This record gives sequence, structure tokens and C-alpha cells, in this order.
Amino acid sequence: MGNQQKNKLFLRYVQYTRYGIGFLMLVIVVAGLHTISQISFAKTIAAKQTAPRLSNYYLSWTLNEAVIKELAKWDMVVIDIENQAHNPEMIKALRRLNPDILILAYLPAQEVYRSLRQFQGAAQVRSKLYAGIQDEWWLKTVTGSHAVFWPRTWLLNVSFDAPRANGQRWIDYLSSFVVNDILSTDLWDGVFYDNTWDNIMFIDYNIDRNRDGQMDGWDDTNAAWKKGMSELFTLTRQKYGKDVILFGNGDIFLELNGVLLEGFPRAGWSETMRKYQRSIDESFSPSIGLLNANTHNTGNRDDYQLVRFTYGSSLLSDGYYSFDYGDWSHEQTWWYDEYDVALGKPLKAAMLVGDEKNSTPFRSGVWRRDYEGGVVVVNETTSKQDVGLGGEFEHIKGKQDTAANSGLIVDRVTLAPQDARILLRPVTELRGRLFQNGSFVRVLDANGQPARNGFFSFEKKFDGGTPLLVTDFDNGSIDEIVGIFGPEVRVYTRGYWNIRSSFYPYGEQYKGEFDLAVGDLDGDGYNEIVTVNLSGRPEVRVFSIAGETVLKGVFPFGVATGGAHIALGNIDGKLGDEMVVAERGKGSRVQLLTGKGERINGFLRPFGAEYKGGFDVALGDVSGDSRTELIVAPLDQKKRMVQLYDSKQLVFISSFELPDGVRGQRSLDAVDIDGDGRAEIVVFGQ
Repeated sequence: MGNQQKNKLFLRYVQYTRYGIGFLMLVIVVAGLHTISQISFAKTIAAKQTAPRLSNYYLSWTLNEAVIKELAKWDMVVIDIENQAHNPEMIKALRRLNPDILILAYLPAQEVYRSLRQFQGAAQVRSKLYAGIQDEWWLKTVTGSHAVFWPRTWLLNVSFDAPRANGQRWIDYLSSFVVNDILSTDLWDGVFYDNTWDNIMFIDYNIDRNRDGQMDGWDDTNAAWKKGMSELFTLTRQKYGKDVILFGNGDIFLELNGVLLEGFPRAGWSETMRKYQRSIDESFSPSIGLLNANTHNTGNRDDYQLVRFTYGSSLLSDGYYSFDYGDWSHEQTWWYDEYDVALGKPLKAAMLVGDEKNSTPFRSGVWRRDYEGGVVVVNETTSKQDVGLGGEFEHIKGKQDTAANSGLIVDRVTLAPQDARILLRPVTELRGRLFQNGSFVRVLDANGQPARNGFFSFEKKFDGGTPLLVTDFDNGSIDEIVGIFGPEVRVYTRGYWNIRSSFYPYGEQYKGEFDLAVGDLDGDGYNEIVTVNLSGRPEVRVFSIAGETVLKGVFPFGVATGGAHIALGNIDGKLGDEMVVAERGKGSRVQLLTGKGERINGFLRPFGAEYKGGFDVALGDVSGDSRTELIVAPLDQKKRMVQLYDSKQLVFISSFELPDGVRGQRSLDAVDIDGDGRAEIVVFGQ
């Protein structure tokens, strides 16, 4: 089994510990690498199988709540070791905000600051590390001076045959320090060793690794350095546990889980892409490839074409991506339209357009890779390319480069030299929400702006206008379709079209209409069917998929008449959904209910007691903050203002006016259309 396959499996009992926050803070955030289980040292980790896979290379010396909130949007973070001394609570807060995040501790493998006085006591962890350094471990030149790579630092001798002090080499001391003083804090999932080079003579021809006053041989010195670097990683694994995540910045080592390739495509597109692929194929499992692009220290964060080109390139394989200022500053939390696109799992390997055999990996040309949710097309050439897509795809509807990300549906795309596009498969189906068969569905964001192109939701097996809901009741491989036929509810097995169950929520003689929603009210992993009548005295009833009555006799508005609408969603973050019921007719009230039909808080009157036009309601995380919002739309045709509330506290958040294109359409819901973890507001025709 190759590393790419292994990365798609659950990683068993990956030991973790974590670094801190402070002084030279490097935070790499790689989106979605694993799932954290809060078990002391050993935990189960799942490698992320879906795109986006994002990282943030962050070098600020401070962390605060605002920064942590931003960093939580990524999925792997590397934070400088000083933060474990100054801000351990911030690291814990980061993990609370994103339980799936991978947090690695940053420190260089081969250098330290020559003086820590400039930091006025802020470098507590480095001070402890520095205090144990022996004179024999410094890397010197034939003149006896310190070898230097980065300004204000001195190099240490990583070579496997470096001089010893008290029986230890630098790599022995460093690996023990990492395990005993960093990983032991239980803050980290692993270590990010910076400057993991496989050679050293590029620094200075006059390196004297054995301190004999003679210039050492080029090949021998590089080989000794590479062997020592490998041994550093091996020692770290041996002392802590083989499953610790070890990451590097420099060259590929089989003992590392991955390597950061910084400044892409500075070393050339084809060469770097092949190295990127090698790092995924050959690194210690779980392997973590990572491409870092940047502004080349210009700070031009708005070079959207560069972001598209480099991010699109990363999507041609199964690694991660980051974009920041450059090697003089890694402290940005820049976010791009493309980052919000949930492409899902790749359907196949990348292919060179026009040469599907891919005889030469990542040679110059136009490259394409298909995903469940869309396609990425990358033009690596120096000329404009017109590329047929073989079907219709939807441009991202962006807010940054709106010319490139226009939201239009196209069957071909024209790419400038060194540019890329991420395109979406058009949405053709609404899942988990009731719709009138054949309805046109408009898709809005939390501000009421179009988020995706609208579509007709139609199941050809059923007549137009039939109320339908597509779902998977038991999380199996086959969907069910719930249909309302007069007073009857039928549950069909999709594809086979047998009637799985049939029942009458309000009896066979019921002449009115009713609203219907599906959700897991008791948290057992199986959905229930919930109904409320649209006229008369509204009564909420709950049924199993077999049509068995689970709950009835819930009258959220007492003896009031006029019917109600209902929606389900998870409000409190615990197992089991809650319900929200909104009066129709001449009502003005909205009521939250537990899964057992008990009232949560008092009534909400979104437009005051004077309003008597009724509402439609929905529950969903439309803001992307992992909290469920309550969305309320007035049924009165004279009012067009949709209101959003914190569903737990019933606190008003915001409102927006329905766009002109949906005037008079008041049936709405909230559902994650594109699988990006954020619900969209969907508005239907009546």
C-alpha cells in the first residue's frame, strides 16, 4: 500500500503533544488533515481526503483572540515554541475553535540566535535550549568563526559524526529537548523542523565540521550532514513514538511526514511539482505535501492570478497549500475566494490536456484534475490557452477577482499564461429540504446575495408540483425520497422506486395541507419525519421512517389557528436536532422546541406583536461560524426583509432584503448546497 493510499485511512493512535506561542511564531495551518480525539497522548487521526487542503505559514511573535479566530479556518498550524510558555491557553483555544486542526511546534533544526538578550526574557523556551548547548556543537569554519545562514544566528553541527560533548552530539541533545520540553506539554501534534537541508556546503566552502582547522571535503561534508539530519528525525521518533508528526522545510527525507516547498514556483514549476509529488509519495505515512507561494516580499496580496495559479497547481496532487508575504514575513491570514470552494474527493489523477497518458509527469502544458464537486484547470505555459471542459461547469461567484470568478456557467475556459481556474459542477438537486417538484431554487448567502446559480429541482419520476424531500434516512448508500400525496406521506427507495412506507400524519380524511421536515431528533443516527399542518390549529407530529408515531399532541401556539411552518436543525451542539415552528395566517410568533416537543425559551416576535402576516423559517449555519442561525422570512407580500437570529440566544444578528428576482417568493430553507460546511439560504417559487 502506497503512502497516498495510507493517508486516506484512519491513522491509528497518533501520539501528539503541542508547542506554544510567542516569539518567532510560525503557524502552518493545513486544512483538514486530521480529526482530534481528546485523549491524552494517543489519539486517532484521519488524513483529510477532500479539497481544499489549505495551510498558513504564520510567523508573528504574538497570538491574540482575533488571530486565533482567523487561524482556526485552516487545518494545520505550526506555531513557534515560545508560545507554549507565553500563550498556552491560546493554543488550546485554537483547538477548541477547530477540533480537527493539526498543530505543530516550530523550531529550526540547525541554528539558534547568537544572543537572546534582544528579546528581553521573551524567549523562555529558547533560553532553556540555549543553556544546554556545548561549545563543541557549534558549526565553525576553518578560521574558527561561527558559520552563519540567517542574520543574527549561528549554525549548529547537524552532522552525524559531529564532535561530542559529554557523550552527546547536537542532534542527540535537540531530539531529547524536543521530546522532554516541547512535546511533553501536550499542546502539540508534532514538530516542524525548519531548514531541513540535505547538504551544508552551499553555506560556506570553508566549513570545518570536525574542528581540525582544515577545510572538509565537499561530498563527505554534505553526506555527513544529510545522514545527521536523517538521524535527528529518527531519534525524535524513537524517543517519543513513531507516530509523531514530523514536518520539515527544505529537502525530502523519508523519516519526515512531509516537507514545505517554499516560494513556489521560484525553483521552476515542473521541477517543484515533481518534488511536491515525491514528497507525497515517499514521505513517512501520513505524508503531507505542502506548497507555499508568496508575494516575493512585495506584499501584493491582491495578485489573484498568482494565487489561482499556485493554488490550482497544488490541487493537481494531494497536498496542501499556503500563500503569504514571503521569506521575510510569515504572519498573514489572507483569505481568497477559492479557499471557500469544497471540491470534495479527487475522481482521478491529474492529466495533461491532450496527452491523457501523462508520459512525462508535470511537463509544460495545460493540466486538469476532476473532483467530486468540480474541476481545476492549470495553464503552466507562457501563452493563452482555450480549453474545452467536456460539459458545463460553473465559475466561482467571487468577491475579489469578479472577472475571473464571474459565477457564469460555461463549457470552456480561456486561461492567461500561468493562470488557473477552479470551476464547480452545477447544482441540480436539493437534498434534505422539502420542495415542490419542478420549483426553481435560488441560492443566497447570509447577506441575501446570490451564492450559486439557481436551478430547477425536479425528480422525473414524480409529477410537477408534488412536495418532495430527498434524503438518506439511515446513512446508507441508497437515498430515500419522501413525497406528500394529499393526506398521505410515502417513502420511496430511490432507484428501485418501491414504496418503503406509507402513512397518514393527520388521518386519511384530512383535507388540508401540511409542512414536512426530516432530521435526527433523538441523536440515534436515524432521521425522523416531522409534520405540522398549514391551516387550523397547528399540531407537530413526529414519525419514524416506517410511519410509526413517535410524538404527537404538540401544540406550540396553544389554541391559536392559522397553521404553521416547521424546520429542524441543531441549536445546542449536542446530539439530536431541535425544531422551530412559525405561525402562518395572522400569526406573529416563532417558537423553538426540543426534539421531544418541549418549548425552548419564550416566543420570538421578529416583527413585533402588531405584525400578523405569518412566517416561513429555517435553521442553518449560514455565517460559517459553527453556530446555527434562525432565518425568518415574512409571508406578508408587502414585507421583503429576512431576519437572522442566533438560534440559541434568540439575539438579532442581521437582516437583508430579498433581491428583486425573488419578489413574492417566500418559501425558504437553509441547506449546505455545495458541501463546504456553510449553509446557503434557498428560496423557492410558490
